[in-house]
Amino acid sequence: MNFLNIGEFVTIHDISNDRRLRSKVVDKDDQYFYIDFPVCLASQKSVFFNVGDQLSFSYVSSDQTVYEFFSVVKKKVQLPIQALAMDYPDEDRIKTIQRRNFVRIETAIDVAVHPNDTMIFPFTTVSTDISGGGISIIIPTDTSIKEGEKVDLTLVLSWTSGLIDYVQVTAEVIRFIQLENKKQTASLKFIYISNDTRQQIIRYCFEKQREARKKELS
Repeated sequence: MNFLNIGEFVTIHDISNDRRLRSKVVDKDDQYFYIDFPVCLASQKSVFFNVGDQLSFSYVSSDQTVYEFFSVVKKKVQLPIQALAMDYPDEDRIKTIQRRNFVRIETAIDVAVHPNDTMIFPFTTVSTDISGGGISIIIPTDTSIKEGEKVDLTLVLSWTSGLIDYVQVTAEVIRFIQLENKKQTASLKFIYISNDTRQQIIRYCFEKQREARKKELS
């Protein structure tokens, strides 16, 4: 099916154990799409399934359309890596969650950055803006991440109520921007994010947007 591309990151809800996993489409043909063995978000360990297990999938396409559907494990295969062959859902059973640009707001939140490249040390920084689709962060002078780099982010969302949420996403560095004050920012696109986390970030953006409008009117 055209909506699933090789290389897409997907969120999987393991219904029987109520846990969220991440995986990636590693291949596809006319009969199946193939995913690498999923990793549990909470434990960061690989999760193994049996033939016949039903899984709930969701992912965000390049045009920001969010898809949800169910699929069944049909078999285990050996590609260049071990993978699961999943059957395609019927088109009338694919749910489109939303199709719109995400609201982006300027705000400074604390961000912990863990590059997938083990040669680059983790670092902490702050954002310059954020949306449900990505984030821009200030890059410290002593780090060397590059365009195309994959990083794991921990975002600190401080709500008006006083509550603080720590959310985790995986992102890709899209481009760098040099600011007038000689600081450099990086624009990152969320490439793996659960639907719950994305909706949490979107709610946060709307809350900050409301706060800004109240200040303008006061």
